[in-house]
Amino acid sequence: MEDVATAERMVAVNLAGALTALRLALDLFDGSRPGRIVVIASLAAYIGSPESPVYAATKAGLRTACLSLRPALAARDVGVTIANPGYLADKVADGAASWRPFAMPADEAARRIVKAARRSRAEIAFPWQMALLVRLLASLPVRLRERLYARISGDPVARDA
Repeated sequence: MEDVATAERMVAVNLAGALTALRLALDLFDGSRPGRIVVIASLAAYIGSPESPVYAATKAGLRTACLSLRPALAARDVGVTIANPGYLADKVADGAASWRPFAMPADEAARRIVKAARRSRAEIAFPWQMALLVRLLASLPVRLRERLYARISGDPVARDA
C-alpha cells in the first residue's frame, strides 16, 4: 500500500484536483452551444492492484463521480467522456520496476481519447486486451481473484488469502 504522504497526495491530485478542475471547466459552458469534457481515469478504476490501492480508489472515485454527473450535464448539453487507459509507455514508466503489459505510447493513447470524444462516447477503456482482462478479473469472486493474483505475482502471502 502507498505510504500516508503519497496516499494523501494522490487523493488531493487524482480525485479532489480533478473534481475541482471539472467544476471550473463547467463554469465555461454557458449553454449557448454544446460542449464536451474529457476526464482521464484509469483501468485501475475497475479493479486495483495490491501495490496501489489508493491510486485505484482515486480513479474509481473520479470515474463514478463523472458517471453520476453525466445525466445532469447532458441536460445542459455538456457531454462527458471518461478515458480509462491502461499502462503508458513513457520515460517515467521505463524506470518502473513493475511489469506493464500492453503498455501503449502516450501519443497513441491521446489519439484514442480524442477519437472517443469526437464520437461522443461515454467511456473508453484501452488497450482492449488489458481492458478485457481487467473486466474479467473484476467479475470474479474476490477470493478467486486474490488467488489468481498470487499465482501471477508469486506473492506467498496473497496465496493464503
